[in-house]
Amino acid sequence: MPDGDGQLSEGLLVEGRLVARLLGVRLLTIDAHLVLTPAQLTAATARNPRRLRTSAVGARLAAAQRLLDDPG
Repeated sequence: MPDGDGQLSEGLLVEGRLVARLLGVRLLTIDAHLVLTPAQLTAATARNPRRLRTSAVGARLAAAQRLLDDPG
């Protein structure tokens, strides 16, 4: 959740480039720009009803895969 009291100057900007080559031939270039801003790291409360994770990370990947594979 974004922190309303945080300053953007407390954040971080990360820039990067990934280049994939095979036998000297450039196959792929990926440029990345990540902006990390201050966040409030507290659990949601009744006053602040945000959805909390109720299942393990990746628990619904199989269902998502079935939806992607469904031709119709």
